[in-house]
Amino acid sequence: MQRYSFDSKSIVDFHKRISSLMGVSFDPEFIFKIGLKTSRPACLALKAAQRQDELKASKYFRRMLKAFLIDVRPYNHDNIFAIAREAGLDDRKLSRDVNSKSVEEELNKDMEEMEKIGASFQDIVISTAEGRSERVSGIFQVDSIVEIIDRLLPGLHKYTQGARLGVGQ
Repeated sequence: MQRYSFDSKSIVDFHKRISSLMGVSFDPEFIFKIGLKTSRPACLALKAAQRQDELKASKYFRRMLKAFLIDVRPYNHDNIFAIAREAGLDDRKLSRDVNSKSVEEELNKDMEEMEKIGASFQDIVISTAEGRSERVSGIFQVDSIVEIIDRLLPGLHKYTQGARLGVGQ
């Protein structure tokens, strides 16, 4: 939080704005209630999940968002891997891969690429398999995100707001 000049009040206000803009209700104080200190373990797990299956990794990401933001499940190793199982991933393989040097390097590379284009956790970078990408700056502007996805990947299946976070999935 301090890296991005947030204190305990401003991070709650930030989450309230995200909830309002996305049209998805979640507890804006979730970050304190779940015990989140760093998102790095979840980022490494997601990167490892992408090696197994991109579609299941996408489902895993949505389920993590739902579990931690909406359901306010404790943010810990056990839940990160339980959610992987729920998404159909091999949690034993995930456990091996998440601690590998290559997954660490892949995540570091992604973060370096984001920093090169000036993106932070408040931005979303949308990339295609062909290497085209665009950045949405600011606080999760859903309409801008959908517009960019439609432009980069025309014909992609649309999700409802709730489905984006795995609600009802």
